[in-house]
Amino acid sequence: MFQSPMNDLDYLINRYVDELASVEEIFRLNEQLRADASARRVFAEHLNLDSALAELAMQIPGKKAAAEDIVALNQHAIFSNALAYSLMATAAALVFAVGSWLWYRNDGTAISWGQRASVGPQFGSDPKRNNPFLEGNNAALLVDEAGAIFADGRGPSGKSFFPGDYELITGVAHLRFALGAEMILNGPARLTLLDSMHVRMEYGKIRVIVPPSAKGFSIVTPDAEYIDLGTEFGLDVDRLGKASDLYVFDGQVNVAHKDSKALIDEVHEGGSQRRSQGVSALAPKMDSSHFPTPNQIGYVRWQNHTEQLLRDPDLIAFFPFRRGRDESVLKNQVNGSNASLLKVPDGQIVGARWVSGRWPGKDSLLFDGDSERVQLDIPGEYQELTIAVWLKIDRLDYEMNAILNSDDLEDGDVHFQITRQGLPKGGVQGAVTKDTSIAEPLGIGSWNHVAMVISNLDHGRRVYANGKLIREGVMEREISIRPGLCRIANWLPSVGHLEKRTRALRARIDELAIWNRALLESELRELVEAGRQNVLKLE
Repeated sequence: MFQSPMNDLDYLINRYVDELASVEEIFRLNEQLRADASARRVFAEHLNLDSALAELAMQIPGKKAAAEDIVALNQHAIFSNALAYSLMATAAALVFAVGSWLWYRNDGTAISWGQRASVGPQFGSDPKRNNPFLEGNNAALLVDEAGAIFADGRGPSGKSFFPGDYELITGVAHLRFALGAEMILNGPARLTLLDSMHVRMEYGKIRVIVPPSAKGFSIVTPDAEYIDLGTEFGLDVDRLGKASDLYVFDGQVNVAHKDSKALIDEVHEGGSQRRSQGVSALAPKMDSSHFPTPNQIGYVRWQNHTEQLLRDPDLIAFFPFRRGRDESVLKNQVNGSNASLLKVPDGQIVGARWVSGRWPGKDSLLFDGDSERVQLDIPGEYQELTIAVWLKIDRLDYEMNAILNSDDLEDGDVHFQITRQGLPKGGVQGAVTKDTSIAEPLGIGSWNHVAMVISNLDHGRRVYANGKLIREGVMEREISIRPGLCRIANWLPSVGHLEKRTRALRARIDELAIWNRALLESELRELVEAGRQNVLKLE
């Protein structure tokens, strides 16, 4: 007989130790600790605490086996075993966390582990309180989407999916169910959420990812019931013919009769099957674009936004960093059809090599040498300029590390850089700026969006990181902005120039955009939202 993961002690302890446990899972774990002395012993031993603590834990009556008592035992063990002090200090932090739980603020943002139980709801109180999955009988939450449009009356309530009927007209939506199952809907699709473990699918394409905590998650179609055994699969339910095509990417999926529940077949990793009108057959060749992964949703969202971005009449250059036939050319996607704009030529890649970008299938350039760069010409004079880029820093070797720099230090030249401390800065040469920085360093090894806005109209120079203002200054005099010959990720001044400091950037870049106007902070935040990787958003 299959034992529910919610009642499996080893499973609950492992989820807790790995900091993956849900509110309900921690509640179930604490219930078992209260009720069963042997469970308390197993828990203590699992955390590698000394035998004295394990023995004491076993002796506590169930009535007193609350989290605070386990914490007290931990303190006793620390003082009774000086030789194991460092181990116990580590274990103390883990055990102490059982006295707390992962709770959510009113805005839905997860609170970190390790807070006292008195701060949030107690395990002895209603376990559904402040839990977005359990509150109001939620079956699932919307964690990401790309162009998702639901039919009137058949969409989520905010980010909440309650049991009921849903219809996705177009776009992609990523749902996370209460016990951890993930479902990516690729519209058009129509389905009914029965509860957090059962879905009825009328038509559409879905990708399902099921962790051990949701083993047994099932999808019922007009042709069969598909029962997941902790795996990953795609399902395409035809809108007209009512055929169901199953593709198993990992693990095993059982195919059962939708009414009698009798087992029809077992389909394993790499296998596929078509089920139509009670008959099994070979499924057609799979189109991988029909079943995007969670990470690929961000790519779809970015592609959709790029189409809108290219219609902006003030955009003078957009480099999406797509590898072409000539790998030495960085293509500007702005076609120059606007006669009022000067054409920014394609960039010339020197030394940098093509690698993967923010998502699978997205390219970027890796800059990892003192002479690696992209040579670029931005002709003309401007009263305002905005430069925005997505980059992933590997390391910061120099006092200044170039994002995009004009070749020299002449009046009107543009310099956009990152300091050795990870703080973006920049401006236009010749315009003295009184500077105020409110920045935190950019993270090494993660993708960040940075932008610089220069405006003679308001005498302002502003720098943004991930859509937030981090540095600003007031220019003491107007000066025409003339970027001219530039380098992406480097600065190599002319032979006769006295300034010789190396400013080569060690990073990946996979998007660069330039406007001849000052973008607003709200516009920059839209760019960040459109270009972010798949990030759980519950705010």
